[in-house]
Amino acid sequence: MLKFIIEPYDVLFFGSGKPFNIGSNVVSIFPPFPHSFAAAIYAKFVSETGITIRNGKGIYKAVYGPFIEKSGVVYFPAPSDILQEKKKEESSKFKIADRCNQFSLINIEDTDLGSKIDSLLWSKPDNNDSSDYEPFRGFINLEGLKNWFNGGEITKEDLLTYNDIFEQDERVSIRIDHEKGTVQEEDGLYRVNFVQLKKDVKFVFWVELDFDNDSLLKTNNINNENDFVEIFMKKPMVLKLGGETKTARYTVKIDDFKNLFDGFKKGNEKNKKILFLTCGIFGSSNNQTIIERFSNFLTGVIDGYTIVGINSKYNNKYGLKTVRAIKPGSVVYLKNEAISNNNEAITFFNQNDSFIGSNLILIK
Repeated sequence: MLKFIIEPYDVLFFGSGKPFNIGSNVVSIFPPFPHSFAAAIYAKFVSETGITIRNGKGIYKAVYGPFIEKSGVVYFPAPSDILQEKKKEESSKFKIADRCNQFSLINIEDTDLGSKIDSLLWSKPDNNDSSDYEPFRGFINLEGLKNWFNGGEITKEDLLTYNDIFEQDERVSIRIDHEKGTVQEEDGLYRVNFVQLKKDVKFVFWVELDFDNDSLLKTNNINNENDFVEIFMKKPMVLKLGGETKTARYTVKIDDFKNLFDGFKKGNEKNKKILFLTCGIFGSSNNQTIIERFSNFLTGVIDGYTIVGINSKYNNKYGLKTVRAIKPGSVVYLKNEAISNNNEAITFFNQNDSFIGSNLILIK
């Protein structure tokens, strides 16, 4: 497995699958989708080797990320059941929401989910703490994630807010009518909010390469990770990322993503709690809600939805696809039988083959 550390030279824009309407104000999503980074690395590979996808075979088995690295520390999307003290930007008090099914003012079956869930995630009253709490939105380091996983204490030092990671850089652009050589008469102006990473903030991304005997890499005499790294050591060591194909420098080395989670052991509880570290994609059925597409769903907190799009010019089987997905950081509880019986805490949940890297989960 290889680890890429990616540092942009400039602002970046990462679009979702929503259509871009000229004359509107568009905002970059964050964090970016995994396939955006997988495509950037693959594009560099193609430019250096001329080797493209053939017979439906690419270069990856799996990809992990993108995540954040700040001052050498890796951060992941924070679980959505982490709560912070309400209305305090510099809150030092955090807690984890619990499953509750007994309320004095709420009847779960009267909600729009009805009998589809058995509880809600809630902040239980504490006699020693009268503070009000609200969801925390941001990123968490590995030590904090261990504490969350093991029911320990979450501290301010474990967390990053979005304001700690990037600023939005708003720019006005003009749509040109190239036939006339003039500004478009209608909706000629539009605004784009780019992402500007703060000092010492980088992206980190892992790739697991496919070296099976009949793989694209093997059939082109790229036999191991050292051979692949040699390709990526050729200068300039840059990738083109996101909309407007902005450039970013990178470093690459052999490193196994799963080694980060050696201390995470799945428990023997009847039901499983899972955290989505990347976006969750579950097909495109018009007759089911996202929750209904889970097998044996109990409860959870989904950190919103996004539209994910993909367009591959190298392989017709991907074509142009757009689906709805849940955002990274979402937490759900499932009955035990809905989860794979392997012992890994880090795995993929019903991964969609078209959107590589989606549905990466941590199982508690």
